[in-house]
Amino acid sequence: MTLGLKIKKRRKELGITQGDLAKIVSLSRAQITNIELGNSDTTTNVLLKICEAVRSTPDRLLGFDADLHYIEFTGKKVNLFGSNIRNAIKTIKSFFRRNSK
Repeated sequence: MTLGLKIKKRRKELGITQGDLAKIVSLSRAQITNIELGNSDTTTNVLLKICEAVRSTPDRLLGFDADLHYIEFTGKKVNLFGSNIRNAIKTIKSFFRRNSK
């Protein structure tokens, strides 16, 4: 799946229109359409804005391994991305506190 299709899929999952995304990232709707269709390349800055808007990361949208967002502690995976980041930090701190005594 191309970068543009991944952006489109994630945008639709979140219920964001092309027009909404365009406003958020300061582009025209036509530019968003062209990015999603693969007719236009995007700059790093625009990609970062899009990632923030669709609550993703560049590596995820570019197709790198999703497991990069996880760390294993005591046999369970801890999500290091998104809204779970606070819980991940708490788990990691707790782990080190218990094991540093």
